[in-house]
Amino acid sequence: IRSGDLQQCANSKAEVFYNGEQLTLARYPNIVDDKWTWDTIVNVTSNVSFTFHGDRPLRRQYEKAPDLWLHGYWKFDWADNYVAAKVNADEKSYTIDTVSSRILYELTNGARYYVLNLLQELDAPGEYYIDRKRRLLYVYPPVPMSAESEIVVSAVENLVRADHLTDTSFVDIVWSTSRGTGLSFSSPSRVEIIGGSISNVGGAEAILLKNATDCRVRNVTISDCNCGGINVTGGDRRTLASSKTELSHNHIANFAKWKRTYMAGILFGGCGHVISNNTVAHAPHTGITGRCNDCVFSGNYLHDLCYEGVDAGAFYAGRSWAERGNIVKNNVFQRIRRIENATHGYGRVQAIYLDDQMSGYDVINNTVLDSDTAILLGGGRHNKLIGNKSIRTQLPLSFDARGLTWDAASCKPGNEFEAELASYDYMKPPWSSRYPELAGIFEDRPCTPTHNVVSDMVFCGLEQGSSWIETPGADMARLLVWDNRFANISEDESMCKVSLRLALTVVAR
Repeated sequence: IRSGDLQQCANSKAEVFYNGEQLTLARYPNIVDDKWTWDTIVNVTSNVSFTFHGDRPLRRQYEKAPDLWLHGYWKFDWADNYVAAKVNADEKSYTIDTVSSRILYELTNGARYYVLNLLQELDAPGEYYIDRKRRLLYVYPPVPMSAESEIVVSAVENLVRADHLTDTSFVDIVWSTSRGTGLSFSSPSRVEIIGGSISNVGGAEAILLKNATDCRVRNVTISDCNCGGINVTGGDRRTLASSKTELSHNHIANFAKWKRTYMAGILFGGCGHVISNNTVAHAPHTGITGRCNDCVFSGNYLHDLCYEGVDAGAFYAGRSWAERGNIVKNNVFQRIRRIENATHGYGRVQAIYLDDQMSGYDVINNTVLDSDTAILLGGGRHNKLIGNKSIRTQLPLSFDARGLTWDAASCKPGNEFEAELASYDYMKPPWSSRYPELAGIFEDRPCTPTHNVVSDMVFCGLEQGSSWIETPGADMARLLVWDNRFANISEDESMCKVSLRLALTVVAR
């Protein structure tokens, strides 16, 4: 059992399926009515140990467990991982095995976790346990078994793996059940995956297009994956050469079932991708995220995301002045809100999250319904937020000045942002001609949120007395002094009568 660091999913264990349904590795507390339940740390007693609640008798049997693991949000409710541990039932404590695993950040009082991989906790329908030493599989079927019942254990690492594949199409194929990445392509050129489906993938992503050129993934249904959906990289950010790769009309749902955070439905990297008309839904954290230049995200429908953690975005990009030329337009976001009792970290979740001074994005004509925050602009520069609609959200826009407070180090000359820009020779073509606003960026109030445009925003459904904008670390007067422009911001309560069907007319399906 492995987990990996933040934004990693190193899972490669065997998975068990009953009549096509993925089973749950025996755990405590159990999953109840499809809802994850958690225990919480009572008291951290050292940097590797903590005490737990109650006098659960079974915990004394944990001491004999050969391979006990804990899965938790140890410090922040936006970062989870798995660690090996031992139990001391007399002291009511767990001690982390730091030789075989690493705690993500640090243990924190009140942090949530559960224990897993225990035969003693095989007590609920839909659970399983593998005794690896004796090579025995234990299954508690989700429904009574019959002669037609089928139990499948994943064995193969990949369903397809190919390097430098060219001029190949995979059409209307049904793929299922791997321990690692499902379809893995390195340096593909003119490869198409059209139609069909892929499910029950255990590894980092269902489809990997690494360093892709002129590739297509279209009309594919991806479901029930332990980690991410599609991971695409390609193009050349240094030369701004486009990958000419498109992901469109795919339906990606029920992912991040093992590693919960930063396992995106679509993970992107590189230059020039077009990601359009996809549905990304039903996952505990982010839907679309990555690092890119000159990418287009249009007509996508993202819903029921970010429900388990905090400080997350259905569409998330952050911490760069170099990732420019990206367009997020005509997308619909629905039910992007936290429903778990998560309290460690900034509490809100966002439909569109431009985090940690993210700059150079155009966010145009998007619609956000029944969500927490519609857009968070985290202190960035040269962003354009135009024509966006916020329907029954708690907050249409959060716009802060974090570069002048707790995030000042990264934007000062000689630090993180300048180092990234320098790696692309941003003062020379093609960067200097493609992004002329970068020429004097370190002479123009480098840590100040400036040159942003917010216009033609319409909102409805705010609680009485609530504002359409929140400005932590700043205020509207200072935002204006810093050369940000606000125009045509309006409230239209009639818009709250809009149906999802009408909202989705912007999505060209």
